[in-house]
Amino acid sequence: MSRNKFYRLIVMLCLCSIFLGDRFGQYAQAKSSDFVIVKGVLTQYKGKSKKVTIPKSVKSIGDRAFYNCEYITSVVIPKTVKSVGDGAFSGCKNLAKISIPKTLKSFGAHPFFDTKWSNNRMENDMFLIVNGVLLGADSKKQTEELIIPKGVKIVNQASFNYWTGIESVTIPEGVEKIGNIAFMMCENLRSVSISNTVTSIEDGAFSDCYNLKSITLTKDTTFIGEGAFRACTSLTIYCPKNSYAQKYAKTNDIPYEIIK
Repeated sequence: MSRNKFYRLIVMLCLCSIFLGDRFGQYAQAKSSDFVIVKGVLTQYKGKSKKVTIPKSVKSIGDRAFYNCEYITSVVIPKTVKSVGDGAFSGCKNLAKISIPKTLKSFGAHPFFDTKWSNNRMENDMFLIVNGVLLGADSKKQTEELIIPKGVKIVNQASFNYWTGIESVTIPEGVEKIGNIAFMMCENLRSVSISNTVTSIEDGAFSDCYNLKSITLTKDTTFIGEGAFRACTSLTIYCPKNSYAQKYAKTNDIPYEIIK
């Protein structure tokens, strides 16, 4: 073999090695070195694998830890993970399969936004619900009357913020908490009916709903967060006498009417 042919062969083998390494790397399982973990919090994924199994040493997945990892197609979350941060998997457009333990019930805002997995589920059922937590819904399907589905225990933070098409919301029995800014800037929202199972309305839940005229609360609501009704200038709270809601209305100079 001539020297020139030998050199060309070496170059071809090197190029093939690089190409195949990249190709197989995308299909291989993620390695432990692909994860940045700080005190149990997975803060960043640096790998290129399509299939990802999160290490059992992880207790929490941080905000935007997998942001825009478009090559990922499947993720397995272990039982050790107790919370998932804001936008943790947002922008993972090809993420079609996610294994989520039943014990995981704490989520930040829009943790699976714009993934194939969430888009497919909302296309079939409008709402994205995981372990009793309503994480969001397909805004293209919004109607004037929004009724939260049965089986939901938590309306997650930012679930319906900026939904301008809804005029009334019904929170049925079984729901226990309405998360931060869940309905913020729903500018055409006029009335809200909340069941007696709701105990907590978190910060900014209905802030800037400036056409909101009435909300009915029960004696069982025992926490209303900061700015929950900020800039709701047309609002009247309907609530039982001596209830937490009445005290909240008085303290925050919100008109109220007593109901039985």
